[in-house]
Amino acid sequence: GKKQQAFLAYLLLNHNQSFSSRSLIDNFWSDDGKDPANSLKNMMHKTRALLRSIFPDEEDLIVTCSGGYEWRRDLQIEVDTDLFEKYYHEAKSQSFDLAVSAEQQVFDLYTGMILPGASLDWLDHRNTYYQTIYIDICKSLALRQLENERWNDAIYICEKAYQLAPELEEFTIC
Repeated sequence: GKKQQAFLAYLLLNHNQSFSSRSLIDNFWSDDGKDPANSLKNMMHKTRALLRSIFPDEEDLIVTCSGGYEWRRDLQIEVDTDLFEKYYHEAKSQSFDLAVSAEQQVFDLYTGMILPGASLDWLDHRNTYYQTIYIDICKSLALRQLENERWNDAIYICEKAYQLAPELEEFTIC
């Protein structure tokens, strides 16, 4: 279901940290009148079962730790959002000429909102954060394309950005 998708997305997006039971309850059952601790245990059971069905050769991908849960420490998890942020920081830390490749990677990786239609505070914040990065990169890339007289590439970038943020005049002007 949608709640399980959002729950798994949360665990994956935060894979480098432990999850306290309290933070999981606050993010997923804060407005639920039912027993949130039991709801968390039930969701964790379902999520572990789902992961076992996808990765039958793996044991206990999510383990119980002091006060909560975490991904098994020997797992190597790479999420596209990690790459997205990595390339963004590379683009911002490199010289103007070297940043183009990293900016293009950011542009290519962005596919829109995570779990569109889901309404959770933590997800809304994440989506806004990634959208802001994407718009920033689109501005930079579009200007580079215009400077290099690559008109069709500039138009393509501006059209994609305009679909996401039609209120921004820069893309209309481009």
